[in-house]
Amino acid sequence: MIEPIHQSRFPWWVYWTALIFILAFTIAPFFLMVADSGLGILLIVTAPLGMGALIVWGIVVTIHRLAWGRHNKPSP
Repeated sequence: MIEPIHQSRFPWWVYWTALIFILAFTIAPFFLMVADSGLGILLIVTAPLGMGALIVWGIVVTIHRLAWGRHNKPSP
């Protein structure tokens, strides 16, 4: 039986880092609004953009994971 030379791992760290940045961008205005109530307009912009980015992030992760799994499937 031939052993695989190197089984690469899925780059989850890239996606977790991107998710942290997306969440920070989305949640930051909520904390800023507590400090200054005049910044409420930021919620109108960042909340929809953040939700859209989360949806795109989920789609990209799913597609990449499926493609990566098919590419790294062990041959019989």
